[in-house]
Amino acid sequence: MESIEIKTDQFISLAKAKQLTGKFKKDKDKIVKDEYKDKHLLPYSETFDRSAIDFLLQQPGCVKLRIYFGMEDDDKVSLVIVGVDAEGNDILTPVSLNKSSSATEAGEMLTDPIVENGTKCPPTCPVNSPLNS
Repeated sequence: MESIEIKTDQFISLAKAKQLTGKFKKDKDKIVKDEYKDKHLLPYSETFDRSAIDFLLQQPGCVKLRIYFGMEDDDKVSLVIVGVDAEGNDILTPVSLNKSSSATEAGEMLTDPIVENGTKCPPTCPVNSPLNS
């Protein structure tokens, strides 16, 4: 297995993570107007498939991920994830995506290397996570 340098200044304890997520869950409606309260416009979390994250990280020159906040037409906040190069630039060059082993016969699909459409909580929340209590 390849050795990876870990920047420990970006890690926090489980206790700190519980504090941060708990406060957000408890107080998030304080930052929205009354007519938007209890509409789950701000999700507690969003879950993404590993394959999508691996796809971003495997791009040539990708050394980081950047997460943007986006907003759907129904005003719900969503996360938009892109790879970032060593100079701090978003990696946005379209890439070939093979959907199956027969993709070369059918032709490859080009896609922008941008991930969204995660599974939002609510409604789909982790049951046994201390970060969702």
